[in-house]
Amino acid sequence: MFGAIITYIFASRERIIASEAQFQEEKIKRLTSEKKAVEANLKLLQAQIEPHFLFNTLSNILSLLDTNPQKGKSMLVDFIQYLRASLSKIRQEKATLGQEMDMIQAYLSIFKVRMGDRLNYNIDLPDHLHEISFPPMLIQPLVENAVKHGLEPKIDGGEVLIRGFAKDGILGLEVVDTGVGFNGARDSGMGLSNIRDRLFSLYGNDGRLRLEENLPRGLKATIEVPYGKS
Repeated sequence: MFGAIITYIFASRERIIASEAQFQEEKIKRLTSEKKAVEANLKLLQAQIEPHFLFNTLSNILSLLDTNPQKGKSMLVDFIQYLRASLSKIRQEKATLGQEMDMIQAYLSIFKVRMGDRLNYNIDLPDHLHEISFPPMLIQPLVENAVKHGLEPKIDGGEVLIRGFAKDGILGLEVVDTGVGFNGARDSGMGLSNIRDRLFSLYGNDGRLRLEENLPRGLKATIEVPYGKS
């Protein structure tokens, strides 16, 4: 009788261990599948957005070369910088924060030519964060959101600030603008949803995207991830 009980206990324990192992294996497969789906969605989003931006920029350059050659030449230089910074990095799984900021600066320089005094921007990234490994195309959609949906609709435009900081094991990246604030185009849509999905896929519950009002006007978007984890 006692031997049968011992046998039953060991058999039950083995079944529990096997069940837990199967559960963990299925969880890993599910997370891997979700991550692949998120990255596939990112590539689809890039395929949809990039040609639109590229063709619009080329069209603007061609127009400016006829009407304002100096301004067109300046925009062309910025466009070449953007291509150089982005095309070699945009489809990699990893980049550095410095590389991402180089691409963002080139992007903003292009819009600066288009918007003139209606757009002012500042990028504040401490030197020690430039070489931090960081997933590509997480910050730029927030900058695009700030310019296209925040500042362009305003007659007098505004300012966008991109700031990076590290504190208490958290890497924070803020995109702050003085635009129109919250509206349907800004706080929803595929771009922000994709950022949230990628953050969860890469960092689980430790990766966050927060949107909040930038009083007295505008919007602040903040990405927070564990410092040093990529």
